[in-house]
Amino acid sequence: MKENFNDPDNRYSRQVLFGPIGKNGQEMLARSSAVINTAVNIIASIQTTEALKFLTGNSDDMIKGLINIDVWDLSLDIIDIKKDKGNRCPVCGTG
Repeated sequence: MKENFNDPDNRYSRQVLFGPIGKNGQEMLARSSAVINTAVNIIASIQTTEALKFLTGNSDDMIKGLINIDVWDLSLDIIDIKKDKGNRCPVCGTG
């Protein structure tokens, strides 16, 4: 794709610009290539709730970990993540 692409006449299709998707130019199945809109809503709701906890001074109640959500199977896992105190940033030196 060209930088600063401008196509006011709509002369180029997605396939011309980006090439074929999937095997033999066939489109991928919607299930594997689309974003389920409910996933976006769930993530936005969780982010909003966490922001409200922070803004109201309830940071102790915030989720301390990585949230893994599978909306297809309706499962949610919180993965505990610990800071590696021995690993320092090569740019700023903090760790």
